[in-house]
Amino acid sequence: MSLPVDVPILNLPEERAVLLRHHENRHVIVKDLAEKFSCPIAEVEKVLSAAEHELEHGARIKVFVPLLAIKQVKDLLRPNQHTLPRLEPHDLNPPSPSDHQAYP
Repeated sequence: MSLPVDVPILNLPEERAVLLRHHENRHVIVKDLAEKFSCPIAEVEKVLSAAEHELEHGARIKVFVPLLAIKQVKDLLRPNQHTLPRLEPHDLNPPSPSDHQAYP
């Protein structure tokens, strides 16, 4: 009995290590996105999972799905990002005495 050529041969500890690294990396990415866009971690996780699922469904090459999903999440969250209002320029010079008019 032979295995197909395209099937990677991993033993159980290697598979666990790969899954653990993937889980840790994903957690860091989700946390960073949540902080950057001021969103709850659970919401970012939900949006990222949905984006990955949608992209995997139609993808032939699945290697780039996580990267594309992160980009898609950033694009979705960007309009909701809080921006500081622009400050209008103010004249910081005190009024000169000639600017005051005498009242009768």
